[in-house]
Parts: sequence; structure tokens; C-alpha cells
Amino acid sequence: MLKKFIELKYGEEGIITDITGFAAELNDIGIYKGKTIRMLSVLPIRKNVIVAIMGQRIILSPEMASDILVEPAMETEFAR
Repeated sequence: MLKKFIELKYGEEGIITDITGFAAELNDIGIYKGKTIRMLSVLPIRKNVIVAIMGQRIILSPEMASDILVEPAMETEFAR
């Protein structure tokens, strides 16, 4: 079941299946289809999201995080 990345809970991971907006900007910072991304935190002010991807921590706006669709990691593990 696909989810918006911003819907994941803290510490959850997912594999990026689609990017519906901000694709060029997200690709420029290394966020693209097929990569595993983890939710680290949501900052209390402005709701910016801290993510981990490829060993880096990146801060995304809530709008950018909403445009990333993921397959949650637990579901992909059981599908194998």
C-alpha cells in the first residue's frame, strides 16, 4: 500500500515509488525513485521534516515530503 512519505511514523522507512511534484529539486539532492528513505523527525515550527537517505540527513518542507510516495519497508519485506 503506497503512502505519502509524510504519513510515515518516526523511524519508519520506505522505498520511493514516485515523486508527484518538486521532482527536479528532490532529484538534485539525491531523492529519487528506488531509494530507501527514513523519517527521522518533524520539526515543531513550520513542520519541516528531517529524513535520512544514502547516509545523509536532509531537511524537507512538508510540501516536498507530501510529494514523495513510498512503499513502507515492512510491506516490501513481506512481499519478498
